[in-house]
Amino acid sequence: MTKNLRETIFRESVRLWREKGYENVSMRDIAAACNIGTGNLTYYFPKKDDILMYYHDKVMDYAEDQIAHMDNELSGLSGYFAVEYTFMYYIVFYVNELYKQVINVPALRMRYYVQHHKLYKQFTQKNLDRADWAATVAMCNMEYGLTDVDILEGEFDTVMEKILETRFIMDKRKPSGWKDALSEGMKLGKQMVTRIQQDPPDLIL
Repeated sequence: MTKNLRETIFRESVRLWREKGYENVSMRDIAAACNIGTGNLTYYFPKKDDILMYYHDKVMDYAEDQIAHMDNELSGLSGYFAVEYTFMYYIVFYVNELYKQVINVPALRMRYYVQHHKLYKQFTQKNLDRADWAATVAMCNMEYGLTDVDILEGEFDTVMEKILETRFIMDKRKPSGWKDALSEGMKLGKQMVTRIQQDPPDLIL
């Protein structure tokens, strides 16, 4: 029941956000749509931002899981680039309007940076420092800006490659072979995108 109610809250929230806009929907509105009290709602999701990040994490988990189960699984930088590519494809082509509603919410931007920074650490196993954090922020900010003006929709592969390259533009300690890793990651990401197009995941389309 707990899992079902969490999913009901999640789905009703997304429905309301699409109808009214993220900023125009309150926690009280979400609770009413789910026929529960606000106290019950905040037990599962203390803040509205938490529901949106739950969506973010579902998409990222899906991308990681699908990459991990492909025959030519990649790790390290290649795997990282593949997951970021797959994640952004889903965001841009399936939930773009919702994404654009919230990319200017400061608290959400910070949480987004943190999650993608963790992803980079997970795949590279590096002890990350301030320069690595700056690279994550630069990459995410470029992604935000280009998504907001609909550039990614028209030239996804070309623009996504430039976004991923941004991680190393200002990094004087570029890992050797990073361009080859980017090429391999893009290739694997494109294979995953083909699967998404043929059989979209049930993550609220």
